[in-house]
Amino acid sequence: ARPCRFGLPEDALLGVLAFADYPGVAYGSAVCREFRDALTKIKPDLLHDLAPHRFPQLRLVRAPRCLRPDPRELFESQRRLVAPQPRQRPPVTPRRELDSYVFSLELSTRRHGTDEAKSVIHVGEGRVTRDDGLPGLQFAVPASIFTALMLDDVPLDIYATVLCFKRGTWQRCVLTQTEVDDCDGDTFFFDWTEVPGPGQDSERGRLLNWLRQNPEQNADGMNVSAWPLLKLTWDYSAGGSMSHVNAHLMWESAGDLFDMSEAQARCTLEHWCAWTG
Repeated sequence: ARPCRFGLPEDALLGVLAFADYPGVAYGSAVCREFRDALTKIKPDLLHDLAPHRFPQLRLVRAPRCLRPDPRELFESQRRLVAPQPRQRPPVTPRRELDSYVFSLELSTRRHGTDEAKSVIHVGEGRVTRDDGLPGLQFAVPASIFTALMLDDVPLDIYATVLCFKRGTWQRCVLTQTEVDDCDGDTFFFDWTEVPGPGQDSERGRLLNWLRQNPEQNADGMNVSAWPLLKLTWDYSAGGSMSHVNAHLMWESAGDLFDMSEAQARCTLEHWCAWTG
C-alpha cells in the first residue's frame, strides 16, 4: 500500500480511522493542516465514508450518492440509532383538568322504523362527578321528558350525542353518538360505542388502525387489549323534578368493560379524541 504523509500505509490509516468518530476526525482536520491534507489526498470523500467504515451495514444502502446526508448527520444519526443504552420513554401525563372542559348532551327521537328527521327534545350541559376516585359525567334532564318517553305508546327510537368543548375555545370533539338499546322499565340503556379517535387521513390515525388490526386479530377483530368508550344510562328517581343521564369513560376489552381512572380519562380527551382545529 502507498505510504501516507504520516508514514503509515493508506489502508493502515483508514483502519485506524475506522475506530474514530466524526467529531475526532473533524477536530483533527481543524487543528492540523498536515492531517487534513493527508486525509484529502488519501480519500477526498473520507468524511462521508467514515460512517460506513465505523458502521459497515451502511454499505448496503441502495440510494444515489447525491442523496447522502451531511457527513456529521449521517455518522451521529447512525451512532444514536444503534446505541446500546435504553431509549428514554417519557411518561404520558395529562395536562388539562376535567373541569377545563365543557360537556354537552343532546337527546333526540325518531319514530321507530322510519327515516324521518330526528326531533331534538333536550340539550344540556353536564357536570363532572367523582365516585370513589372514578370520574363520570351527569346531565340533568327534566323528569317529564323521561316519563313521557317511558310511557309513550308510540314506539320511538331515542338518540344521544355527547360533545366535549375545550373551555374558552371553539375546539370540540364527539365522545359518543348512540341510541337506546334496552330498557328495564326504570332505566334506558344506550348502546356502547367507541369514542371516535383520529381519522385515517392522519398519520396517527393510520398507525392506531394498524395496531388495532395486526398482526393477529382476536374474536372481535381487534388486536388491542382495551379501547375507550363512553357508557351512557338514563334513569329517574321517583319524586324528583329531574332525571339524569350518567356517562362514564370506560376501557372496552374483549367481552368486558373496565373503569378508567381520572388520569386515564384526561389522557383520552387529550391524546385520543379527534378534535376540530
